[in-house]
Amino acid sequence: MVVVFDAFELVQGYGKSFGIYRYSRNLFQSMAKNIPAGCKLVLISNTINHLDLLGTLQESEQLQVICKPVRMMSSMRKIWWELFGAPLLISHLKPAIYFNPKGIAPLYWGVPRNCRIALSIHDLIPLWYRENVANGK
Repeated sequence: MVVVFDAFELVQGYGKSFGIYRYSRNLFQSMAKNIPAGCKLVLISNTINHLDLLGTLQESEQLQVICKPVRMMSSMRKIWWELFGAPLLISHLKPAIYFNPKGIAPLYWGVPRNCRIALSIHDLIPLWYRENVANGK
């Protein structure tokens, strides 16, 4: 079974991504240290973040790193990745699970039917606030 961890869009300090970046790095390192037998974890990173995400981990039969070159992250690069880059890579790798720690799902056209998509949803407090505080509950 192949699991893809898509960290391509993550750059520490870009926008408001300090917490999401730290969460993603810690989660990936924990997952990489606990890969079950018969599974393969594929990290999709960029040239800005890949060494930090890997930390002391090394590539192996169970851990593969695909590092995409970028000099700087931009909104247009992120949009391109979501529309084309991630779906094309997923269609090529054919993973059982695709995980994005930023909560962004790739366009469905490139995702194989049997691929499960897992996302982290961050910062739901505005929804709770609107429902519970703004309405006087």
